[in-house]
Amino acid sequence: MKVIGLKETNLDACVSEAQHEKIVITRNGEPVALVVGVAGLDAEQLELGSNPEFWKLMQTFDFWI
Repeated sequence: MKVIGLKETNLDACVSEAQHEKIVITRNGEPVALVVGVAGLDAEQLELGSNPEFWKLMQTFDFWI
């Protein structure tokens, strides 16, 4: 995981790097954002992956144990 200060952040470079590792953006030394690459994922994968209700449902199935 890479950490970059907000003032030093170049969005284009940050997005490119995020395809390989997570990027934490800080303001005044405090984390304020996380940039995660999603190349290769479709809209449904993104929506389900960030949906807490989906993960609660998945925990009810035995194959996740």
